[in-house]
Amino acid sequence: MSSVFFRCVSHLIPKGLGGLGLLLLTVSVLPGCISYQLAPNAFDQPEVVEVVEQVLQKHYYQTRPYRSSGHVIAYSQPYMEGTNKVRKRIDVYVRYENTGHFMPLVHVRKYYDLQEPEIETGNFASPYHISGDRFAKSNWNAIHWDHYEEEKLRKEILSALKADA
Repeated sequence: MSSVFFRCVSHLIPKGLGGLGLLLLTVSVLPGCISYQLAPNAFDQPEVVEVVEQVLQKHYYQTRPYRSSGHVIAYSQPYMEGTNKVRKRIDVYVRYENTGHFMPLVHVRKYYDLQEPEIETGNFASPYHISGDRFAKSNWNAIHWDHYEEEKLRKEILSALKADA
């Protein structure tokens, strides 16, 4: 079977590339051949992305959908937790599952701003010779995953999809 395939496409492969050319041709052709078998009551990916965007906009002021890749990003407002500024980043990927549905895959990461202003150097008796930036620059670092928020958002997205059905 593979020799028949190779003979059929051998004229498309530049001379001297051989197996590498066949591999490149196969990789470039295969993605266009993939089609998804949707379940009868399933939503298409753009519809699910739209519902995800609506749900996230209810909770977070910054939401950005990337419709071509099925990815939605949202950020929470910075707030104080203890002595640190905290902010959440929500990533929702809409992926095809083997059940015939596009399902949201939710990731919530909590970031802490570990900013520190520069240490001032110079003569503190004279205000004209102090150097250093008096304002700290943001330094957001991912601290942990918030699995409870992930589950809450996923349930809310799925219930919104059921309501649209």
